[in-house]
Amino acid sequence: MSLMSSIQKLVEEASRLPHDQQLALANRVLELSEAGVADDAENAWDSELRARIQAYDAGRSQTRSAGKVFKDLDSKLSS
Repeated sequence: MSLMSSIQKLVEEASRLPHDQQLALANRVLELSEAGVADDAENAWDSELRARIQAYDAGRSQTRSAGKVFKDLDSKLSS
């Protein structure tokens, strides 16, 4: 059986499922395709966070109070 006929058979079977089960199946298929991307993003964020913490601990980063950050955001959003 070819890949396309296997896919067609799966689509036909999925079309006979109730709508909520079709949505659940679609969600699971999307999760499978995004698993590698999510892992890459998580690894990238982990590396970035570690680098920022090291820079902070070494005194190489500037900090601002949360109040100052929110005040700046408010002024940018209100303009």
